[in-house]
Amino acid sequence: MDEIFCIPKDDNEKRFIIGKKGKRNLLCVGLNPNTANENNLDATSRNFERIANDNGFDGWCLVNLYPTRNPKGKNLSNIADDKLFWENIQQIDTITCSKELKIKDVLVGWGNDINDKIYFKVSIYQIYERLKKHNLNYHSFRTNKSGNPSHPSPMTINTRYKVTDKLMMNKFDFESYANDLKSELKMIPNITIDGKAFE
Repeated sequence: MDEIFCIPKDDNEKRFIIGKKGKRNLLCVGLNPNTANENNLDATSRNFERIANDNGFDGWCLVNLYPTRNPKGKNLSNIADDKLFWENIQQIDTITCSKELKIKDVLVGWGNDINDKIYFKVSIYQIYERLKKHNLNYHSFRTNKSGNPSHPSPMTINTRYKVTDKLMMNKFDFESYANDLKSELKMIPNITIDGKAFE
C-alpha cells in the first residue's frame, strides 16, 4: 500500500491535506474532512482516489473548503475560525506550488452542502483567486442540477455506479462558477474577503 501523507498528523480536530504522492498528481477539493488520516482513508477519500486512478493519475492530494473534521458539513459551526480558514487557504496554495507534486489538474467536488455555511462559498472564491495564477485545468466527475460540482460521497458513488465503472472527469469552468459566486456574495451584507467587502 502506498504511504498516506497527512497534514497535520495525529490531529482529530482538523486536517488540511491528505493524499498519496505519485508521478502524476491530481489535486482534489472537497467540502470538509471526516476521519481519514495518515493511517487509513475513509470512504470519501477512497472515492477521490478512485477518480484520480480512473483518469490516469497515480497520485492525488485532497484538500477541503474548511479543515475542521465532521461527518457532515452542516454540523460545523455557523461562524468560521478566521485563523483556521486562512491557514487552510494558504496550505492549498502551498501544495499547489510544490515542485515535487507538479500539479496541473484539479478535481472540484463539494456538492450542494456549500449552501449550509456561507464561509464554504467564501472559501471557494478564495481558492479560485489563489490558484488562478497557476494556470490549472479544472474538472468535476459530474455536475448536479444546481450547477455545483458533485461531491463523491459514498451515497453518490454507490447508488449510481458499479465497482467496475470508471468515474471519468469532465472539464469544469471554474472561472465562470467563481464569478457567479462572487456576484451572489456581493448581495449578502457583511461578507468580506481578505478583510475587504465585496464591491
